Amino acid sequence: MAGTSLKKSESLKLYSVLKVRVRETLLESRERIEREKLLAYWNTGKLINDHVRLNNGRADYAQKILLKLERDIGIDATVLRRTAQFQAAFPIRAHRRELTWTHYRALLPVKDEAERNRLAERAEHEHWDSTELRKRIRKMRYENGRLPAGIADPLVQPKAGTPGLYRIVKSGEFFAIDLGFASYVELLKNESRGLRDGAIVKWNGRTKPVLLKDAEASDLYAYPAELIRVVDGDTLWMKITLAGSLWIKEKLRLRGIDAPELSTPEGVAAKRFIISVLNQSRSITITTTKPDKWDRYLSDVFLEMPKASPSGGTDGEVIYLNNHLLENGYAIRYDRVHLEDWDREW
Repeated sequence: MAGTSLKKSESLKLYSVLKVRVRETLLESRERIEREKLLAYWNTGKLINDHVRLNNGRADYAQKILLKLERDIGIDATVLRRTAQFQAAFPIRAHRRELTWTHYRALLPVKDEAERNRLAERAEHEHWDSTELRKRIRKMRYENGRLPAGIADPLVQPKAGTPGLYRIVKSGEFFAIDLGFASYVELLKNESRGLRDGAIVKWNGRTKPVLLKDAEASDLYAYPAELIRVVDGDTLWMKITLAGSLWIKEKLRLRGIDAPELSTPEGVAAKRFIISVLNQSRSITITTTKPDKWDRYLSDVFLEMPKASPSGGTDGEVIYLNNHLLENGYAIRYDRVHLEDWDREW
C-alpha cells in the first residue's frame, strides 16, 4: 500500500502526469455538475407542467403559479418558465452528454420540433459550443426574405434618447428638475417661471432651463457615460453624467438581451468581446429604462466608433451595443431580468 502511494507521488512529480490528472479531474467534475443541473431543471419543469396539467392546463393559471413560486421560493419566474419549456420541448431527459443548459436555452425559441432536434443532434455531433449554435439558429431567421415560423426575431428595437433633456416635476411650492436615478435639482422661484409639472426642458447644469415644446418622453433619460468595469457580457458598471458636473456610479443591464453565464466558456468569450468593443469606442451614450420595483436599470448603449476601428465602419459610426452582441452571436433575446444580476457588488 505504501509502495503504491509512493509511486503515485513520484509520478505526480512529472508535469505531464499533473496535466492529465488535473484535466481528467476538472472535466469529469464539470460534466457531472452540468448533468445534475440539466436533470434538476428537467425534473423541475416536469413538476410544474404536471401541476398545471392537473389544474386544466390553463395558460393564465401557469403564469400565476410561476409568479407565486418566484415570490415564495425566490427563484425568478423566467428561470422556472424555461425549465417547463425545456421539459416540454425535450420530453426524454436530456441525454446528449455534450450539450449544456446554455445550449438548450438557445434551442428553446425554435418551435419546430423536428428542426430543434436536428440542431441539437448537429450541435452534439459537430461539437458546437452554444455561441456557434446561436449563430446557426440566427442564420435560419430569413427564408426567401421572410421570418420563418418558430424563429423569433432576435434584434432589439433601440431606445435612443437625447442627452441634456429632463422632465420638470412639482416639489411642494416649487419645481424641480428630474435628473433620473431618483436625483433631483430644486429650482429657484425665478428659474421656475413659465414651467409646469411634466414639462420637458433642456438644461446644462448651470444656466436657467429652457422649455422645449416639441420634446417627447422618449427623449428622456439619456446620458453621456464612461465605462468603469465590465461585469459580464450584458452587465456594466458606468460613470454616468447626469448634468454638468453631477455624476453617479451605476450598474446597468443591457436591455433586451441575455449573455451566457460567466462560469461558461461562452460567457467568458462574450465578456472579452464586449470589453474589446467598448475599449475601441470614442464615446458612450446610454438611455435607461427602469421597468420594475427593485430599482434595476436596463440600458441601451450606443458607441461612437473611431475611423478604421477593428469593428469596421467609418469615422463617427454609431454601434448599438445591444444588437451588436446579438448579431455576433454573444447573446440571445431576453426581455426580463435575472434578480441575481443585481446581487453582486463591483
